[in-house]
Amino acid sequence: MLLTAKWVLPITRELIDDGAVLISKDVIKAVGSKEELKKVHPKEPLIDFGRAIIMPGLVNTHTHLEYSAFRGILKNLSFFPWIVELVKKSRKLSLSDWKVSALLGALECIKSGVTCVANIISFGPGFEILLQSELRGLAFHEVIEIDDAKADQKISESEKIIQYWKEKCGNGLLNMGISPHATYTVAPRVFQSLSEWARHNGLLLSTHLAESREEYRFLKMAGLKLSWQSKGVSPVRYLEQLGVLDDNVIAVHCVHVDKEDIGILKEKDVGIACCPRSNTRLKVGTAPLSNFFESDLRVGFGTDSLASNDDLNILSELKTALLQHKIPPQQLVKMATLGGAQVLRMENQIGSLEEGKQADIIVVELPFDHDDIYLSLVDAEKAKVIFTMVAGRVLYERDKCQTLDEKSISAQIQKVQSKLR
Repeated sequence: MLLTAKWVLPITRELIDDGAVLISKDVIKAVGSKEELKKVHPKEPLIDFGRAIIMPGLVNTHTHLEYSAFRGILKNLSFFPWIVELVKKSRKLSLSDWKVSALLGALECIKSGVTCVANIISFGPGFEILLQSELRGLAFHEVIEIDDAKADQKISESEKIIQYWKEKCGNGLLNMGISPHATYTVAPRVFQSLSEWARHNGLLLSTHLAESREEYRFLKMAGLKLSWQSKGVSPVRYLEQLGVLDDNVIAVHCVHVDKEDIGILKEKDVGIACCPRSNTRLKVGTAPLSNFFESDLRVGFGTDSLASNDDLNILSELKTALLQHKIPPQQLVKMATLGGAQVLRMENQIGSLEEGKQADIIVVELPFDHDDIYLSLVDAEKAKVIFTMVAGRVLYERDKCQTLDEKSISAQIQKVQSKLR
């Protein structure tokens, strides 16, 4: 198959005018000019997208698809009141409701050009929905436990869940990970045990870190006299003391970090998942993305969940980041693709259009003139994703999702949301 368009954006090389991408099964075979590739491969079926950009799929480095039914439910709340309401309303939903909610999130990812997602799974259905959607991704089993005595129990439970997921995952698109929720919801020994277990088993570990001032105060007060022995340090330094930080860790948010914290994150080669719009919505502050960029950290973008965001569109995260930081649009687009892949340790497979990489490709239509293609993507209110492909399989094309039934999901989600209002 030969995909052609006015522009091809490989990420790792310059923009190609009148470009093309050759795909064979699930792999990219060539990237170049339309004229050259047509000449060399005259018999290949061709799809011409016209005035559009062919580019790598977007990578969402942090979300909770199971919470998608909460869109518009929890408004105008700061961080901890929001958590309290989220927990309270969550009790109203059944497992089938969580499944419908996750379906909505997966559908939104596909329609907005996300081809790879790091999904935190709290209730179980989130894994099955990732399989059904045929998105590429990481399924992180979430752990919350404030009792140090239950560390071994949590390891045993996690082993069983992740082994079950591995046995179900036959398409090769999903990897597994572990997610100790946060420094204030996971006791120190539990956190250490999960970290050691993840490292031993070659799993990535994702955790919410330094998201709010309240988290910082919690650790400064030594865990409110629980078993936490923080000695009044920052969240980043606390995890460093526990021996958790390593190159298999994804630190989500990292809003309240100082120069020393950033130095530690760089030294330990921790990946950073930035969620600009969620941070703004929950009034927790703004992550120092410019400092991360200058320190050459591995950084990608996440949307967090629809409980704290309007949609799961990564391009909208870029627009918010552009308004908050002096980072060139070209670099922001790179963070949303190859940067996200690097955070998830998948840069050898995805994140750029290169020969031998997986055919995770999207097409973004540009119905307006713009001198800067990168800025046109970042300022994406009028740009429209019209094509989403994962591993050479078309998941979405011009308003039609191939793997999920949008009409059915829309009808079901209304019933779920009625329970939450």
